[in-house]
Amino acid sequence: PYTLCVSRSSNILFSTSADETVRVWDCKTWKARHVIADMDPGSRGAIDACDVSPDGRWICTGTTDFTTKVYSTESGERVARL
Repeated sequence: PYTLCVSRSSNILFSTSADETVRVWDCKTWKARHVIADMDPGSRGAIDACDVSPDGRWICTGTTDFTTKVYSTESGERVARL
C-alpha cells in the first residue's frame, strides 16, 4: 500500500495502492467493507494520500494527477471531486 490511515475510533482502516483503489477495512473482522475504484475518464493516477474525517464518515484521497476526491466510508460512494 501507498498510504494507510485509521479512523479515530480505530474501527476502520483505509489503504491506498498503485492499482488506483482505496480499500476500506473493518478492524474487527479484517475483511474489506469496500473496494473503491472510482476513476473518471482522463483522471488516472495512483492514490498517493488519504485521510479520514474525525467522525469516520468521510475519506479524502489525493492522486498523482492532482485530483482530490471525498467518499462515504459507509457506502463507498464518491460524494465530491475537487
